[in-house]
Amino acid sequence: MVSESGVVVGKQGRIQGTVKARHVVVSGHLEGSVHCARLEIIDGGQLDGDVHVGELVIESGGRFNGSSEIVAAAEDSSRKSTKTKPSAKTPVNSDAVPGTG
Repeated sequence: MVSESGVVVGKQGRIQGTVKARHVVVSGHLEGSVHCARLEIIDGGQLDGDVHVGELVIESGGRFNGSSEIVAAAEDSSRKSTKTKPSAKTPVNSDAVPGTG
């Protein structure tokens, strides 16, 4: 799925595949790959997959299982430019509880 603006996965929504957009909000379930400038996983939302984003926001109650790559601001959802700055790639399991081992 490709959008020049935003994609919203509603509470009852489910997407399986690749999403490329400027802004993505997940309150349902998304399984796949996301490329966007800003990704929000809100309470009740779940994302399983890999994300390549400028900003990543996970609200309390949101779930993210996969890996994330935070890209430079100049790299928008189109990913037309080449990387000029190093990026951070961090595997994330949102079910992990800090301080438990």
